[in-house]
Amino acid sequence: MFLKALIVVLLIGVLVSLFTGLGFLFKDSNRSDSKRTLYALGVRICFAVALLAVVGYGLASGQLTLSAPWRGGGPRPTDGASRKPRRRRKGTPKRRPRSASTTTQPPGRIDHPV
Repeated sequence: MFLKALIVVLLIGVLVSLFTGLGFLFKDSNRSDSKRTLYALGVRICFAVALLAVVGYGLASGQLTLSAPWRGGGPRPTDGASRKPRRRRKGTPKRRPRSASTTTQPPGRIDHPV
């Protein structure tokens, strides 16, 4: 939980530095010797590097995980009835329902009936 809070704090720091630099850019537009916008950029880069380092550490240590739907890490239905059935393409034969013996096989292995 500490890691997620640190990520939020760093992200807020990046946003605050971004808008502070924008304010400095507008305020100091007529002054050529002001470096406040440049310093705000440097602070934002430091926050961003720290944010990337914390996220990388969290992923490497296992404290943060990827649970995007396209990675297959999300919740799965517990029974087959709650899933939507797939539509068959025209001309493909119907599949037989799985029996208890085929559910324990590793994926990719097919037993042909004798």
